[in-house]
Amino acid sequence: MHSGENKKTPTTTLGIPCSKCSSKNTSKKNHYTAGASTIWFLLLGWLYLIIRTALIKTNYTCNECDFEGKYRSNTSWVAIGIIAAITAIIILIALLETTTQPVH
Repeated sequence: MHSGENKKTPTTTLGIPCSKCSSKNTSKKNHYTAGASTIWFLLLGWLYLIIRTALIKTNYTCNECDFEGKYRSNTSWVAIGIIAAITAIIILIALLETTTQPVH
C-alpha cells in the first residue's frame, strides 16, 4: 500500500434494508467491541451475557446514501426469546405453587 492511500476499515456486507432509502447495499465495519465485564460475568454468568446480547443493537452503514443506522441482529432476537421463555417458566412455576398449596 502506498503511503498516500487511505487505510479503510474492512467491512462485512449485511444486505438488510436501509431505513432511509430501502437499499439492501448495507454493511458494517469489522471491528472489535468491548467484551463482557469480567466482574459482571463472575457475578451473574450466563444471565448477564444473554441480557447484554438482547439489548445490543448493531450499527450499519448504507453504501448508497451513507445513512448510519442500527438494527437488531438475529442473535439479539434469539436472546430476547430466551429471556421471554425463562420469564414464562418462572411465572408458570409461581402460578403452580400458589394453586397446589393444601387448604387447611
